Amino acid sequence: MFYLLIQKILLSCILLDILYDIAILIHYDFYGYTHSYLYCTKAAAELRGIKPIEIKPIEIKAYLLRAILFNYFRNGTKGILQQMKSFINDNNREITIEMLDQKNELRVTKAKIEDILNQEKGSRVAGETLYYLSLGWIKSSIKYEQDHLHPGVKFDSSQPISVTKEDWSRWRSNRNRLPNLQLLEGRSNGSKSAISLLEYYNDMNEEQRKAFKAQAFIPDNVDFEIEHFEVFYEKRKELLESKLNELLCWNGV
Repeated sequence: MFYLLIQKILLSCILLDILYDIAILIHYDFYGYTHSYLYCTKAAAELRGIKPIEIKPIEIKAYLLRAILFNYFRNGTKGILQQMKSFINDNNREITIEMLDQKNELRVTKAKIEDILNQEKGSRVAGETLYYLSLGWIKSSIKYEQDHLHPGVKFDSSQPISVTKEDWSRWRSNRNRLPNLQLLEGRSNGSKSAISLLEYYNDMNEEQRKAFKAQAFIPDNVDFEIEHFEVFYEKRKELLESKLNELLCWNGV
């Protein structure tokens, strides 16, 4: 999904003379191009008399991730990249966070973060958000699926005695949203099925629990009983918001 988009961007970048800069980022994080390829590309750019864009992998990564999660390329790629090239040229051929924040489509706002956090199970944005947040531990050889933390089917029955109908209705509406979703290996997802979060957690050993809490972004000091779903949901939402802000290079203000 993401790799097809990058390939499309690269093909357009050849025409826009910024292939070298994007290739640097991909060399660091995604594709693993060889050094000789990069050097040849840079040399070719210099022979054409093109001043290289200043290499700032963090800023370029922020640009790509904002573009993907904010659906920046929904109206095409080549024309948007041409506009971006002009924007970079006007910024002394540098990609900076300040420059990105000047474009409405790439500016991070609380409303955009909230929109991502409200994405539901099965959506492209929900899947890609979980994917990029999880790049530190996922393995390329394994297929992962979006999975509920508190199983969705648990909300189809009557509410627990301690929960009001109004709260239960709201929780039912939130069960498919990002704060109740994780990435889980496909085989594990099949075996987890409708097991409650508390039972799922209790079946783990200490090492597995530690890995689960880190990989699924589970906040500290939360109860896993479904009666405490709202507290769990809101605290995990806050944690995901903080992780998203960091991923998109935004201070949250």
